[in-house]
Amino acid sequence: MKELLARLLARPGVAIELGLASLFVNLLALASPLFVIQVLNRYVNQGVDATLITLMTGVLLAVGLEFGFRQVRMRLADGISAGPDAKAAASGFAILTQAKTAAIEQVPPEIRSEMVNGAASLEAAYNANNVTAVLDVPFAMLFVFVLYLLSPVIAGVVLLFLIFVFISGAVGASSVRKKTKKLMEAGAHGNAVLGTALKEIDTVRAFNAGAYLRKNMAEKNSTIQTVRQKIRLCHYHVDGLELLMRDLGLPSPFV
Repeated sequence: MKELLARLLARPGVAIELGLASLFVNLLALASPLFVIQVLNRYVNQGVDATLITLMTGVLLAVGLEFGFRQVRMRLADGISAGPDAKAAASGFAILTQAKTAAIEQVPPEIRSEMVNGAASLEAAYNANNVTAVLDVPFAMLFVFVLYLLSPVIAGVVLLFLIFVFISGAVGASSVRKKTKKLMEAGAHGNAVLGTALKEIDTVRAFNAGAYLRKNMAEKNSTIQTVRQKIRLCHYHVDGLELLMRDLGLPSPFV
C-alpha cells in the first residue's frame, strides 16, 4: 500500500484524475440496480411503455459512459505504474553491472537472476487492474449509503458484512504474503541445488554428493507443494468472498 501511495503522490495530477474517474465509474455503476428497481416499481405496476423507453435510454447511456470512464481510468493507471516499473527494472540490472565483483560473487547466481526477474513480479502486482481495484474499495460506502436510503436495515446488514469481509481480507492477505515469501525462499534454495547439480557435475560425482542433493531437492519440492496448497486454499477463500460481494453489487476489497 505504501508503494502504491508513493506512485500516486509522484504524479498528483494523474492521481486526481484517477480519483475522479473512479467516482464517476462507481456512480454510473448504480444505474443498473436502480433501473431494475424503477422497472419493478413503475413499469410493472403501471405498464406505461413510455416509462420503460425512458428508463432503457437512461441506463444504456449510463452503461456507455461507465465503459468509457473505465477505459480512461485503465490508461491513467497504466501511466501511474509505467515509470516506477521501468526504474525498478533498470535499478536491479544496474546493481548487477556496477557493484563490486567481490560483493556480487557472494550472492548465488539464482538469487542474482531473481533480482532482475523480480521487476516482472513488481509490475504484475501494480498493474492497472490492481490499481483500479484498490481505488474502488472506498466507494463501497457509496453503495451502503444508497442502500440506506432504500432500507436502513438492509444497509446495516451489508455494513456488518463489509466489516467482516475486510477483516477476513486483511488476515488472508497477511497469511498469503508470509506463505508467498516462504515459497520464494524454498524456490530459490531449490534452484541453487539444481544449479549445483548442473554446473558442478564432476564435483558431485567426485565427492559422492548425489544422494545428499536428491534428498535436499525432495525436501524443497515437498515444502513448495505444501505451501502452494495453502496459498490455493487462501485464494479459494478470497474468491468465495468476492463472489458474495458481487452478488450484493459491491466492489471487491481484494487486490
